[in-house]
Amino acid sequence: MAIRTLVSHIREQQSDAYNPKFKATLEEEIRTMRNKMEQLVQVENSFTSDVVIQLSMQLDEKINLYNAYIRNNKNL
Repeated sequence: MAIRTLVSHIREQQSDAYNPKFKATLEEEIRTMRNKMEQLVQVENSFTSDVVIQLSMQLDEKINLYNAYIRNNKNL
């Protein structure tokens, strides 16, 4: 997800009230991506294969989105 898309997505979420379902969905997506990355590391036998790095970057973006969502909704 490009930074612009990420910022746009966060702004959309800011316009809504705190949404526990959105938070839960992000948490589940992060869990799923982490599990998949762990499996890929085992299959690829490498932390630096292209496919592992690509998934790791996607996971980073998802975690950044989650953290931004939490930060923007911490007072609710």
